[in-house]
Formats: sequence, C-alpha cells, structure tokens
Amino acid sequence: METKKYKLKDLPFNKGYFWSYDFENASLPLSVIVSHVIENGTLESLIDLIKIFDRNEVFDIYNKIFRPACLKSNWLDEKNIIPFMDIFFDAVLNRETNND
Repeated sequence: METKKYKLKDLPFNKGYFWSYDFENASLPLSVIVSHVIENGTLESLIDLIKIFDRNEVFDIYNKIFRPACLKSNWLDEKNIIPFMDIFFDAVLNRETNND
C-alpha cells in the first residue's frame, strides 16, 4: 500500500519547520510532517495539525513512531518534549470523547 503524501506548500506550516526540504516542491508522508511540526513547531501549529489531519492518526504517529524514537534518543531536548506532548494529546483526545 502506498503512503499518501502531502505537498508542504499547501499546508499552513512555517517553512522553517521543514528546513531540510525543498518547501515549494516537497511532498511528504504524514509521519514526517507530524515529526517536524512536533520538533520545530509552536502550540498553535500543533493545534493546526490536529485540525487539518485526523487527530487519532496524528496521535498514533506520535505514540508509535515519534515518542519511542525520542525515548531512545540521547538528545535531552527530544526527551523533554514527551511530557508536554503526552499532556497535549491527553487533553485533545479527552476533549473529543467528552464532546460525543
């Protein structure tokens, strides 16, 4: 199965979040977009992320790919983001459950 890719230039995220890509021409899978927004973005960009994409899919990427990679990392900055992201997703997912 082919992974869907999204054109960066069509998304509302800062070019600086994707500094290693040709922003005008790059198409990336959601897992890469999520990782870059978490690593480089602001709270506002995280909220945009879950407004644009399915919040459960974004959470799955965080929980199954990004979080384990951060826990294995030797970079303290990557490990420090985990408590914030855990709280963020807990709030977002609980809000969705309470609104049903």
